[in-house]
Amino acid sequence: MPDGQDASAFEDTQANRALCRSRVMKQWRNPMVTDLAENVTDQAGDGGSKFAQAKAKATIELKQDMEKTALGSQDSNAQTNATTGAVTRGLGSWIATSAQSDTATAIPTGFFPAAGQLESGTLAAFEEDELRAMLQARYETVKAKGDLKAFCGTRVKNKISDFSRLDEKGGTSYSVRRFNGSTMTIETSVEIYRGDYGSVEIFLDLFLPSSLTMYIADMNHLEIRATRSPNFKELPDLGGGPRGIIDCVWGLVNKNPQSHCKAIVTV
Repeated sequence: MPDGQDASAFEDTQANRALCRSRVMKQWRNPMVTDLAENVTDQAGDGGSKFAQAKAKATIELKQDMEKTALGSQDSNAQTNATTGAVTRGLGSWIATSAQSDTATAIPTGFFPAAGQLESGTLAAFEEDELRAMLQARYETVKAKGDLKAFCGTRVKNKISDFSRLDEKGGTSYSVRRFNGSTMTIETSVEIYRGDYGSVEIFLDLFLPSSLTMYIADMNHLEIRATRSPNFKELPDLGGGPRGIIDCVWGLVNKNPQSHCKAIVTV
């Protein structure tokens, strides 16, 4: 660039951005107890209001419903009639290499994860090399490592823990164990995987679509966005006993679909 020359061309630094859309949905749990249960029943070691206990239990169950939905494989959809409500897109559907069927909220063209970020082989063939390849494909796509979280079904988690019990020499795998002499404990669990392409903290989760599923997520790009957090509304007691509604309105926001990986393996 010669000194003194004025700029004649400019680059739009926002040109490589796109708008990701999502949908919100309403979920609820409706606790109640009978009149006699609330005012007469006295269970051993279980004092206090039975309806208060029902509300606490329903709140936990509603949050579990939200977790299962967020980790689901369902596509989003709009409310179509008075009996079929809107549904937010689950993380499994967000991690895709082609557009979703809900075209109003589908991932924009050019912002899909790379094909290598998705693993669909067999459980037997899923080894450390496959996990490393997924993370490498992500790194080459987003140009960053990141501190990632993996949500694993039980069978995938067992397979990852076996990484610590296999040692390969000369093309042959040998079974090994890790023994902590100070605590006299045999250790086989893998809770953190650190590699060339990032660090992954591994969590067991029973709310995934199956035990053969794993999502590796960059939590900096995911958000539970609620217009109404779980909230209790008491309803009139018409004689049968106290009752109410605990509901929420929320959606799963994915700020960068390319930041995540997915493994759905088969047996």
